Order: sequence, then C-alpha cells, then structure tokens
Amino acid sequence: MDSNKWESKKIVDLLGGKGDTIKEKSKHVLGKFDEQLAKSVDKLSDIEEQMNFYSNAFNTMTNAINTLQNTVNEYTEDILAAGISAINITPKAGGLPVFMDRLNASYNDVADANRPQCSNNSYVGGVVVLYTAPSENRVKELATVVTELFSIDTWVKKEV
Repeated sequence: MDSNKWESKKIVDLLGGKGDTIKEKSKHVLGKFDEQLAKSVDKLSDIEEQMNFYSNAFNTMTNAINTLQNTVNEYTEDILAAGISAINITPKAGGLPVFMDRLNASYNDVADANRPQCSNNSYVGGVVVLYTAPSENRVKELATVVTELFSIDTWVKKEV
C-alpha cells in the first residue's frame, strides 16, 4: 500500500474485539480496559504501600537524628557552661611543688581573660595530665604526643 494515499476504515473495524456491532465491540474493548485499569490500580496501591513504608522509615530516622542532635546540643551547652579548660605549662625543674605553684598561679592570673572564671562557691574538679622526665625536651615530646592524641592543640592555652 502506498503510504501517501488515504485509506477509509469503518469505526467498527478499528475497535477490534468480539462482536459485530460498535456497541458489542465497545463493551469488549472497555472490558479489557477495565481489566488493565484494575491491574494498574493494584500496582499503584502496592507502590503507595512501599512509599508509606519508606516515608515512615525516613520519619523515624529523622526523629532519631533530631533527638541525637538535641542531646549533643544539651551536652555541649552543659560543657560550655561548665567552663572546661586546658592549659599547657612549660616544663621547669623543681618537681611537683614548682608545677603546682605555676598551675595555681595560672588559674589565679586576674590579667588573663581566658582563664576559667568561677566564684569561691563554685565546685571545681579536673584531670591533670602530668609529664615527668629527666629532661625538658623529653617532657615537651610527651606533651606533644598527648596533645596530638587528643587533638586538643586548638583549645589549649599555650605556654605559661
């Protein structure tokens, strides 16, 4: 057949399906359409269930992350309010009495705006990491290792 020529067809022939009349063929075609529509609705229902499952899972994860963020923020606020601080005291000969005198002096240095501020009624506790070695260089090496180990070099007050 030449593709440039018009061809006439009857609507009843275009419908296909069973039957001889347009009404019969239309019912057959619509019946097939209804079957396909019902299958599509079933598939869409399955997709909706899956989307609800993933949406609920996402909401659960979002809530868990928000709870974790709030907990971290609360602890961070507590820590900041608690006045956690660190100081790096350069080594000096004289043993523990000299070290403690220098530590005490650094925390009572009124001219140092970065020192921990607390009243005489405040509760104060802490952890002191003490390096002892036969030479100043060895103490500095130990201090460097511990500082790098805990990544505290950015929040440690430098030499006193």
